[in-house]
Amino acid sequence: MRIFITGSSGKIGSVFAALCRREGHQVVGYDKADGDDILDSAALKKALEGCDAVAHLAMAMGGQYTPEEVYASGTLGTWNVLQAAESHGVRRIVSYSSVNAMGIFMGEDTPDFLPIDESHPCRPGRPYGIAKYLGEQTCRLFTRRTGIATVCIRPPAVLNDADIART
Repeated sequence: MRIFITGSSGKIGSVFAALCRREGHQVVGYDKADGDDILDSAALKKALEGCDAVAHLAMAMGGQYTPEEVYASGTLGTWNVLQAAESHGVRRIVSYSSVNAMGIFMGEDTPDFLPIDESHPCRPGRPYGIAKYLGEQTCRLFTRRTGIATVCIRPPAVLNDADIART
C-alpha cells in the first residue's frame, strides 16, 4: 500500500512512517520541515497522486506559530488534505486529532463526569483545540458527503524511546 503521511517528520509522524515502511508499505512523506505545506492545496494534490491511504498528522503548533497559523493549519489544512484525497480516489483517511479537542485538558476546564468517554461534550477554547475539534467535524461531514472512510483519533500522550528513558 502507498500511504501519504502529512507531518511525516514530526514526533508521531516519523515513528508512524517507520512502522509503515517496516510493514512493507511505501510511504510518501509530506512535511513542513521538508518545505511542504498543507495550506498549499495545489502542491498537496500533486504530491498525493497515486496514494491508497492518508494519515494526516500535520499541524502548526508551538510558540513559533501565531494563533492564526495554528488555526488555519488545523482547519483549512485538514480541508485541503480531504479534498486532495477525494480527487485521487483515496478510500481511507486517518486524521490525528488531540485530546485538546475536548477543551478539558491543560487547565482549560473541568470534566462534566468521569470517566471521560466519547459522549463528553467538547468545548475547546484555544486555537489548537478548536482547530482539532473542527478538523474532526470536517472529517465527519466529509465522510457523510463522500462515503470515504475517515477515522479521527485523539492520542492522550505520545512518547518515544527518549521520553520513556527520562521517566
